[in-house]
Amino acid sequence: MSDYKLSVQKDKQSATILLEGRLTVANIEAVHKELTKNLKGIKTAEINVTNVDEADITLLQLLVAFHKKFIKQQLEFKINLSLNGELNNLFTRSGVLKLLNTL
Repeated sequence: MSDYKLSVQKDKQSATILLEGRLTVANIEAVHKELTKNLKGIKTAEINVTNVDEADITLLQLLVAFHKKFIKQQLEFKINLSLNGELNNLFTRSGVLKLLNTL
């Protein structure tokens, strides 16, 4: 049983993914596998992160890695974060929000 939820809406060119729940080292490998599978061959991706119960640095690393991969391939990639105060502070203080906006 997983502590996270990953929902996908996609067509041949684009994908919108919703990530929710517990996004920590305990299940980030499974999240990575699902993202990789669902983003293969996609030219435009949007990841929405919301209703997060718990997150750690592995989520930040994962989002940055996918962002860099898409940008390097000159593909469109967007991340929308809707986080509670504590998690928003983690993303802000780590510099990830700024990094994602400048890549």
